[in-house]
Amino acid sequence: MNDILIRSLCAFFVGLLSSQAGSITQFLTRNKLASPSTLGFDGVSVLIVIMFSLISSLTTLSWPREVLLPVGFFLLFLISYFYSKIPFRAEGAVLLGLSINLFSGAFFSFLQFLFYANHLTFPSEIWFGHFKFADINSLLPLVCLELFFLISFFIFYRKLQLMSLSRPRESKINLFMYFFAASITFLIIFYFGTFAFLGLLFPILSRFLFFQRYDFKGEFVYGALLNGVIVWLIDWVGYSNPIQGAELPVGLFLSLLGSLTLIFILVRQQALRNIGKKSK
Repeated sequence: MNDILIRSLCAFFVGLLSSQAGSITQFLTRNKLASPSTLGFDGVSVLIVIMFSLISSLTTLSWPREVLLPVGFFLLFLISYFYSKIPFRAEGAVLLGLSINLFSGAFFSFLQFLFYANHLTFPSEIWFGHFKFADINSLLPLVCLELFFLISFFIFYRKLQLMSLSRPRESKINLFMYFFAASITFLIIFYFGTFAFLGLLFPILSRFLFFQRYDFKGEFVYGALLNGVIVWLIDWVGYSNPIQGAELPVGLFLSLLGSLTLIFILVRQQALRNIGKKSK
């Protein structure tokens, strides 16, 4: 298969899956500030990958990189189980996730120090996602994960509609959905690096457009498909227009856009609260 085609498909599926992961977390927490980034899934996934790199560099063990996948999935399953069992208030999950991110950031700095102190090459490319090394081995897991999501989505569609009318109490479905969002995040970071705030930005974009009239299918399917196309287009522009011979990582641009979106939402929410207080 053509390398450019594989790269384009990887970019598309990263956008598609990131949008669906963000919609899942916002649906479960009833909070539009929730996303795999703000719930801490990004930070934990990055630490898992870097810890593996550190252990491999400091020891004579020659583990294949794929050994990390089951280890990472297991750790994220434990975190997902924790989230599914605790009846968070709307902002509770986000506050916990941001606390996890603060810890992850501090530990990230510590690991970076260890790498440099031991004259090791720090895997800094993981911090901003890109598709330079996309291949068929990274594309196939994304495709399988998307097919699994679509099948599960339509099987549980009626239950999801019922859950949307009240606080989600189906703990098994909650666990499945949290773990699916965490798995998407980890798989994307494992192969391509971090695309922070995509899960925050894309569901909001889906609901902002006319797709909201399609209910779940609009946000989880049609809107997510559009967001996949957006990531592909941004990656294509970056690939076709290098700056001084260097390719702009698509994850860097999207992280900037997503963080600005988070600031805008927070400021807007505070403004609405102030207006509500004045009206009383």
